[in-house]
Amino acid sequence: MIFRGSTTELARDNDEKTAEQLNRILGSKAFRQADRLKRFLRFIVTETIEGRGERLKEFVVGVEVFGKDDSFDPRNDPIVRVQARRLRAQLTRYYTEEGRDDDLAIELPKGGYTPFSGP
Repeated sequence: MIFRGSTTELARDNDEKTAEQLNRILGSKAFRQADRLKRFLRFIVTETIEGRGERLKEFVVGVEVFGKDDSFDPRNDPIVRVQARRLRAQLTRYYTEEGRDDDLAIELPKGGYTPFSGP
């Protein structure tokens, strides 16, 4: 997790707050009609909280979130990258609208699938 501007890994003492923030985001207007993005966000945040953030690679996300089979090749199918870009945009929308006063922000940095959060 980051605390807006820091690069600290997801902190265990912040897990409960992160889970609460996740639920707030998933129930928001910004994510109301975004089932795939909700599934994606829930998966990566849960995996990170459970200490499995290092396994969040494009192949794993494709299989676990988007139902791809074991022959999934991320080099030929950009679904994970495309959905990650959409997720980042939707999170930005949430935090500029409904979540602008939230104490905690969940972010998905470019170039990876392990989320960060912080005040």
